[in-house]
Amino acid sequence: VNDGNAMLTGGRNVVPPWLYSTATRTIALGGGFSPNIYGTAGASGDGSVAAIIQMGISPPQAVIRYQPRTGLFERTSVLFDSSGQPIFDTPSIPPVLDTRGTRMVLCGRNVSLGGVPVCNVYDANMQLLGTLPDTTLGVIVHPDGSRAYVLDNAGNLRSFDLTANAAGGAYPEVGTGVAIGTFGETAPGDIRMAITPDGGTLFVAGRGGVLVQPSPP
Repeated sequence: VNDGNAMLTGGRNVVPPWLYSTATRTIALGGGFSPNIYGTAGASGDGSVAAIIQMGISPPQAVIRYQPRTGLFERTSVLFDSSGQPIFDTPSIPPVLDTRGTRMVLCGRNVSLGGVPVCNVYDANMQLLGTLPDTTLGVIVHPDGSRAYVLDNAGNLRSFDLTANAAGGAYPEVGTGVAIGTFGETAPGDIRMAITPDGGTLFVAGRGGVLVQPSPP
């Protein structure tokens, strides 16, 4: 349930997580969490869960989850390779969730494997369900959690079936990717993607322009 708070995290600086109340227009320190963090945030469409991937920190740090029902931040059991996101002051792919928070996509770089990109999909209990291409530049999830739409580094817009039982492996692709280009972007996080509440229209944006088109099957 949306509690009316916006979650604020550090951009260029390591800071504690803060909550901005849209009702009172005040900012307060996030409850139940210390110390400071540096990361990017994402939330489900209904505001029932939000998450922060810490980055630029070694060793790997836990993914942080905010629970509106309690008003507290908590460390999850997922130790995502935080320095695994691009280095300080560079864009990164934020956590991407469906409307109810049943599917969470976390993308980063595994420094222990020489900076290999990874893109994992978790359920509401932070259990690994499957993976998306390691060539992902941008990603968005259908509001009902059935599909993940990925723009890869070759400029192909691709669709993946998140209802399939991937057993922690790669999700099956649906159909054939559509070549739309990368808008001049080359790094994960340089692309931003959004989707309408009904899941029918995609928005893909980079410094080279914005594409609006029907969502793939």
